[in-house]
Amino acid sequence: MKDELGIKMEVEVVRESPTAFRAFSVHLFDYLLFFLTSFGLLFGIHPLLSNAPQSQQAWADRERIQEESGLYVKEEKNLVNLGAKMGSSSLSYTLQIDTLAPAIDNYFENYFSTSEWDKSSATYHELLAKATTKDGNKMFNSDKTRKLNNPDYDKEYADFYIDLAKNTAPGYLNYKKGYAESRSTIIRFLIYALELSFLIAYLFYFLLFPLLFHKGKQTLGMKLSKIYTVDAKALSPALGKYLIYRLFHFTFFIVIAPFALMIPFFISATMLWVRKPRQTLFEYVFAYFPIQAEKDEVFESEEEAAKGV
Repeated sequence: MKDELGIKMEVEVVRESPTAFRAFSVHLFDYLLFFLTSFGLLFGIHPLLSNAPQSQQAWADRERIQEESGLYVKEEKNLVNLGAKMGSSSLSYTLQIDTLAPAIDNYFENYFSTSEWDKSSATYHELLAKATTKDGNKMFNSDKTRKLNNPDYDKEYADFYIDLAKNTAPGYLNYKKGYAESRSTIIRFLIYALELSFLIAYLFYFLLFPLLFHKGKQTLGMKLSKIYTVDAKALSPALGKYLIYRLFHFTFFIVIAPFALMIPFFISATMLWVRKPRQTLFEYVFAYFPIQAEKDEVFESEEEAAKGV
């Protein structure tokens, strides 16, 4: 005979699909715990990986280049952007301009070698030429000197230099030899930490829990909701196939899905909501079915099912 899931059974066992809301809530609960745990682990794993010699060298190179550029100053043990520092200071607009203007001028005119960036000076002149006040007046002469000497414009000149030092000029540091490489290394170690955090959290929630609750391979959310996973024979999934299923799920949902605009996630959510078996995409591929049942109603073999009914 067949139960309501359409599963061919050797013995008469009633299998009830969970409601769409219940099934969706369980998955939402599991994934919320997974992501919260992943990002919690990230705060511990990333500092550990950052202690690696290659990572420490990258951070040191990055900070050295930033400080040498003149756009950053050291305060205690931290580097602070000069524009950000001036923007939050109580110095007069004149003092802010007098501090920032020489630093920015040196940055564009002297800091980069020709082999690194031969358009630094031209870019600087272009930025000054495009600078205008709120009422549309040009701010600089062609020789880089201030065009409007009225003190009423001091704030606009200070704001221009602050924005240039804080937001525009740092982007050009990628032209400096060694900076882009150190930045890439830092980002690479962050990605390593994120991947490792995701992997540990995934193994904990989606492999360790189902193996502990081996009958029906329940996640924590499924355990709390009394939902079990069964195969096409209405039996608890075999270990070997279940491990392959989890590998497939991790690869496509956690690794590939973010680069595929989360399409696998939306397909799974739609299938779970509209189809009666309440299967996700991955459960459908492996012919797994979620069921609402008690523990003594889930069996690991046909012999056990025959004895238990």
